[in-house]
Amino acid sequence: MDPTKIDPVAQAYIRNNLIPTSASGLLTPNGKAYDDEYTLKFDDNATAKDHITLTLDKFHNPQEYPFLPGLAPNVPGFPGLSTFGDYFGSVAYTRLFSASTINEFHLTAQRNDNHLNYPGTTLPGPSQLGAAITPDQTTGPPQLLFNGGPQIGFNLNGPAHFTDTTYMFGDTFTKTLSRAP
Repeated sequence: MDPTKIDPVAQAYIRNNLIPTSASGLLTPNGKAYDDEYTLKFDDNATAKDHITLTLDKFHNPQEYPFLPGLAPNVPGFPGLSTFGDYFGSVAYTRLFSASTINEFHLTAQRNDNHLNYPGTTLPGPSQLGAAITPDQTTGPPQLLFNGGPQIGFNLNGPAHFTDTTYMFGDTFTKTLSRAP
């Protein structure tokens, strides 16, 4: 094939080794997940009428992925990093005033802090490859999607950062009344 007939952008992808190849025809992934989690539970009968409970939970899970089966990228060379940080805490206090009177107080907080699909390496962007596009944020080369075949480029759903925090409190006072016969 005459090299002058190959599109300059395609030549730039080839020159920058952005088209994965394998002599055997097999592409092997090498992803990693680093689970870091703990749960702490504390219960204390402070007195015969006072009970305190504390629960703390942390789940931190950074994941490095070489590619995503069924999604872009589905070939090596465009690694991504997603970090999931989930935190939870709860405090409960129960006071027994009498056999018929009780007060329960609960305070809960949870936070999800997720960083999704950040590029795991620095690769040339559209302007460096000769592609005439101007993305809002340059994260690497534009995606090349081949029908039923390779999907080359970083995940389009990132980088993204989602944070959600929820607080809840409740105080329940219960008194049981009965009528004497």
